[in-house]
Amino acid sequence: MGNSVRAGLIGTGMISQHAHIPAWSVLDGVDIVGIADPDKSARAGAQTCLRKHGHLDVSEFSDYEALVNTEDLDFVDITIPAGEAKESAIHTALENGLHVTCQKPFVTEYRTGQQLAEKADAVDQILSVNQQARYAGAFTKAKSLISHGDLGTLRTVRISSDLPFAGKERRVAFSVHNFDLLRYWAGREPVRVNAWHKRQTSDDRYVFATWIEFEDELMAQVWDELSSSTTLRWQFRLGGSEGTVRGHEAYKPEMIPPEVVYTPAGKVSETVTPITTSYVPDAFIGYFEQFVAAVRENEPAPTTAEDNLRSLRIAFAARQSADQGDWISLEDFEP
Repeated sequence: MGNSVRAGLIGTGMISQHAHIPAWSVLDGVDIVGIADPDKSARAGAQTCLRKHGHLDVSEFSDYEALVNTEDLDFVDITIPAGEAKESAIHTALENGLHVTCQKPFVTEYRTGQQLAEKADAVDQILSVNQQARYAGAFTKAKSLISHGDLGTLRTVRISSDLPFAGKERRVAFSVHNFDLLRYWAGREPVRVNAWHKRQTSDDRYVFATWIEFEDELMAQVWDELSSSTTLRWQFRLGGSEGTVRGHEAYKPEMIPPEVVYTPAGKVSETVTPITTSYVPDAFIGYFEQFVAAVRENEPAPTTAEDNLRSLRIAFAARQSADQGDWISLEDFEP
């Protein structure tokens, strides 16, 4: 494979136009050569976005099979919602010898995810899930403080969001971001979860609460307030034996710019680090850079399907815990 890689986009809706196309366009040597979407207006919007970012004469198709079978591609980027169509698109791309990156969640059933991960291994192709929050400036700064020992032994993690999504299944579709961040920061796997949810509005908006326990002293809480009347911050607080870090990311940094605040143990002074990157598109760029390096240079792939299934497992267990009203052991959990 040369320095240039050829990409096909499966799904051309809002997330593709708002985040993916601008992010791909920043990277050198990534040629978007084709798009596929049954929605003609979505394809038209994507073409406008592509031209704006310098991608001219991009082929378009109403279905992904035509894209995969017609264009000479190295990989596909799949942004259609989780479900049978997405799973079929992933399988078709792998069958045709293409690497795959896709938006989370990549499956709605755990066993299906295992099957697709096994398929990717069998055909020696990358199947990677875009958990771009790992690459957002505030979250990566927190990870750096943990890695450098500034927090000492990590004891508590709190993550909260107030984002206006609807539907009970947003625990899987969105909260998986927070479960993935928790694993990213902790560097190890939790052992059990206890969850609760409440429907709060007539348009199906919920508040989700999840408590997550590790074998050692680490305990975590995730609070996703999808019924909020405002869209403000994606907040976190991590407490350790040697210090505490708190901060937030923001989808609209012009409203409340993201920052990270570190306080050493036993001190009242704080070190405030403003975050100058923007979640969109910079977090997506960070993930895409690592994915392209994996495709082009055989570097480690970011957030493989196998890795992402560990985050999804927490989400599925939290859903069952909320329904049952009890702790769920992840070791014994059968999704």
